Amino acid sequence: MTPQNLTGKVALVTGGSRGIGMAIAESMVAEGMMVAITGREEAHLLAAKHRIKDAGPGRLETIVADVRQHDDVERAIDTVVLAYGGLDVLVNNAGVGIFTQVADMRPDQWSAILDTNLTGVYNCCHLAIPQLRKRGGGYIINISSLAGKNAFIGAAAYCASKAAVIAMTQSMAEELGPMQIAVNAICPGYLKTAMFTQVLNPILATLYGVHEDEVFERFVQHRTFLGRGQTPEDIAEAAVYLCRAENVTGITLTVAGGAEVH
Repeated sequence: MTPQNLTGKVALVTGGSRGIGMAIAESMVAEGMMVAITGREEAHLLAAKHRIKDAGPGRLETIVADVRQHDDVERAIDTVVLAYGGLDVLVNNAGVGIFTQVADMRPDQWSAILDTNLTGVYNCCHLAIPQLRKRGGGYIINISSLAGKNAFIGAAAYCASKAAVIAMTQSMAEELGPMQIAVNAICPGYLKTAMFTQVLNPILATLYGVHEDEVFERFVQHRTFLGRGQTPEDIAEAAVYLCRAENVTGITLTVAGGAEVH
C-alpha cells in the first residue's frame, strides 16, 4: 500500500519554536504540509521560521499564543483556518517542567505545569475538534513522556500531567473514532535537553560516579537497548508516521530506544 500523501495537509504544532516541536514542524514542511507553529515568544518563533523555511515544499506560519489561554488558542486556530482553509492535524507539544519535591513545590509552580501540560491540551483539542470534523476527520497527536509511565522523584506534577495526557488520549480516541479522528500519544525517551542536563545530571553524576559531562551517554547506554539517546528528529519521524497511520488510534508510541517496552 502506498503511504498517504501528506502534501497540502494542514497542521498546527504547539510549542513549535524549538526542540521537539520545531523538529516536527520541519519534518511536516519537508512532506509538503501547510504548518503553523505557536509559541509564547515571537523572537523564538521567527528563528524557527528562518530555519524551517527551506525544509521542503510546504509552508510555515508562526503564531504567538499561550496554550494556557483559551482565547489565545481560539485566535490561533482561527488564524490557521483563515490562512490554510482548514485543519487536518493537531500536535499538542507545548509543555513545561518544574522539578522539586511536593513539600517544596509552590502552588503557582504546580499550576504552571498542569495549566500548560494538561489544560493546554484540553484548550487545543476543544477548539480544534470542530475544525477536524469539518474536514471529515483528522489526527490529534499528544506529546506525553516516559515520565507519564515511569514516575521519578522530584517530578510529581510533571509525571501526573503526562500520565493524564495518556489517559486523555485513550479516552478521546474512543470518543472521536466515529468522527474519523485518530488520537494518539508519543512518549519521547531520553533527549539531551535542559531538563536532563540541569536537573538530572547532578543526581546521576553522583549515582554513576562520573563527571556531569559524561552522565547522559552513560545513562542511555545503561537504560536503553540500543545504547543511545533520542533526538527531536526521532520524535518528528514518529509524528509524521502517525499522520499517515489511517487505522491506528488510542496508542502511546514510545520512542526511547527500548528503554520502556511495556
